[in-house]
Amino acid sequence: RGLADRNGNLFFEVTRVLRGSRPKAFILENVPALITLEGGQTMNVILKELRGLGYKVSYKVLRSNPLVPQKRRRVYIVGLRSDDDENDSDNRNGYNGPDGGVVEGKKHEKMGMTRNTNGDGGERAKEGGGMEGDGNMEDWHKMSLDFDWPVRLMLAEEGGPHFTDEGAGFPTVRQILESDVPDEYTLTDTQWNAVLARARASKGGLNRTLAKRLVALDGQARTVISSYHRSHEGQSQFVLTSEGVNASREEAVALALSGVRPRFFTEREVARLQGFPDCFDLTACHTPKRVYHQLGNAVCPPVVAEIAKRLVALAEL
Repeated sequence: RGLADRNGNLFFEVTRVLRGSRPKAFILENVPALITLEGGQTMNVILKELRGLGYKVSYKVLRSNPLVPQKRRRVYIVGLRSDDDENDSDNRNGYNGPDGGVVEGKKHEKMGMTRNTNGDGGERAKEGGGMEGDGNMEDWHKMSLDFDWPVRLMLAEEGGPHFTDEGAGFPTVRQILESDVPDEYTLTDTQWNAVLARARASKGGLNRTLAKRLVALDGQARTVISSYHRSHEGQSQFVLTSEGVNASREEAVALALSGVRPRFFTEREVARLQGFPDCFDLTACHTPKRVYHQLGNAVCPPVVAEIAKRLVALAEL
């Protein structure tokens, strides 16, 4: 919904922390749709704000499935603090963007920003404002970061490996499954009937839709989302119980329709899909649904580690 939304407004809490602590480098993550949201205006404001704080910035859409068995695409933004003495005052008090607007200071509105009036100290994007104009592009491009993004995490169309490439070694769902899963993870009659009703009403038809909903054990799972457990009717993928562990996709559908009930991924399996090690404590969340919610909102640690390793080297930390 853009930066004017309550959740989107949290971005300005990020800038508040950056402004106050001045870290040498940072990594941010969000859904790929951020790039095209509001015709690209939201991303433009974000980049201007970060560069306006004195950071050289680069961003890229990367995927997680070369490292974990989950098809998860996210846009990552990396920033490296510019320590040029001549820009120091601008970096802390407001950087002049290409349209002449100052991100922090009196000229918020030229950047398409307006002060939030709800008392939380944040700023909001002003619809349709401040996105045009080139201004001093030479100075502006100085705030772009030449970052060495990991090729193996890039999208296939950008040169990254394909799942079927020989020697690619993509992990599969089968590798992260727990051996003894309690019956409580099996879908109830009510849940399964709701899944079947939605599948019958879909354009793809019952069998084709169920084939997508039953995860391929020698393939990879869909993106894990925060509503995984409660979105069982139309989005979540399921694991077929032990009778169908070695079944093909077609056989799995036939088994499910014959009465072999699938189950949800366990919390630990979802953590593994995200790349969390088994030593990671999941008990801080007091209910299973809360665990699913938190894991679905989490970053993928192996991907962030890959980016961080390169950023640390670049920043000479």
